[in-house]
Amino acid sequence: MATIKLEQPQPRQIEFMQQTARFVGYGGARGGGKSWALRAKLIGMCCKHSGLKCLIIRKSYRELLDNHINQIKTILAECIAEKKVRYDGEQHRFEFWNGSSINCGYCACRSDLEQYQGIDYDIIALDEATNYEEEVFVKLCACLRGHINLPKRFYLTCNPGGVGHEWVKRLFITREYRPDEDPEDYVFVKALATDNDFNGKEYMKMLNQLPEPLRSAWRDGNWDTFVGQYFPEWELDKLEIEQTEIPAHWNISMSIDYGLDCFAPIWFGTDENGKDYILKEYSAKDTIIPEAARLIREIESGLGIDDRKIKRYAPPDLWNRKSDTGLSTIDMFRQCDLNFIKADNNREAGWMAVKTRIAQEKLKVFKGRGNQLSYCMRLLQHDEVRVNDVAKNPHDITHLPDSLRYFCIMRTQKAKVTPIRTSANIIDQRGSTPTRRSGFRVNLSGLKGGV
Repeated sequence: MATIKLEQPQPRQIEFMQQTARFVGYGGARGGGKSWALRAKLIGMCCKHSGLKCLIIRKSYRELLDNHINQIKTILAECIAEKKVRYDGEQHRFEFWNGSSINCGYCACRSDLEQYQGIDYDIIALDEATNYEEEVFVKLCACLRGHINLPKRFYLTCNPGGVGHEWVKRLFITREYRPDEDPEDYVFVKALATDNDFNGKEYMKMLNQLPEPLRSAWRDGNWDTFVGQYFPEWELDKLEIEQTEIPAHWNISMSIDYGLDCFAPIWFGTDENGKDYILKEYSAKDTIIPEAARLIREIESGLGIDDRKIKRYAPPDLWNRKSDTGLSTIDMFRQCDLNFIKADNNREAGWMAVKTRIAQEKLKVFKGRGNQLSYCMRLLQHDEVRVNDVAKNPHDITHLPDSLRYFCIMRTQKAKVTPIRTSANIIDQRGSTPTRRSGFRVNLSGLKGGV
């Protein structure tokens, strides 16, 4: 009689296999036995249930072959020899004696998703899920509708980092759910290298000797600092300061990233020492120009900003004229009485300008004024080709950071402190003597949320 050769699972792997939630995440650090757990789970389910249709996915066919196909062949060698299990090399599918199957697929880009459209699966396993954008996960979920009478399951293995870091962390680590997501559907089993007895002393020594942030990500499964992170220095607890009333002599600026998929303005105050303070951020989608202009006016009115005292920066592409109307986006903003200065769009220089202002402690955030920006900044990663640039995907998290970049690369002036003549003497505005002058003060009261 043919036997299936599987090692004894580790305690964390057993915990993973016992989960009954619809979406089960597993891993968090290197060496936790993630791929083995997926293979063992799928093989066990196929042996137990008839007619089960499973799908396991990796980024490329080479990864699929090395990490799963060859491994499964070894585990099922006797079953394959006795024709209890058949491997279809063309379809990359293991077919069991009871009608169950493990389909091995790859997804290197969005177009690869087309091969799964219209196909039903009872079980889907996404190995190294943080290598994928959320769109891949969402579209695969649409395939989770098999026909046998068994609860559907989606298994994901993952480590911190990668293009999918944001959505995996949201679902399984910080557990921040949208209205259409049920928290009870999501379970995460954290597994470290120390949870896997098959990791030898040399492997553990290697993890312990890694430099940061590699050690925190690979050894400890730290989701806040990860490999490839572009702005590890963006630490909100160090950047945030208490809100204060803004003196009338401060420079006020605004930068914006705008397109069909984004409306991302940020307002700044600059003091006489050249230090910048983020006063307000805003982020929305599908905002047409008249509505965007109305929101800008409303926010600036709420902040007490005098329109004559503000500089607004926008990316150069907004000056491109559209062939159908002959107007640019900037032209349409001008029709709404909003004027902008063309910002430098040198990406690498812009990101370096942001890093420089942080390093020089010249950029601060008023508490509660930059939460969404900070969320995005912490998730930005290095571009795989141009390592001094930020990766453009996932695209949703780049809009507010791009807006910040346009401001920082254009930052050249300090606020000017003008001496004020009184009947007694000339008083510097930084002095203690109270003065009155024309101008404006930014009102921060009552603006804890959006408009």
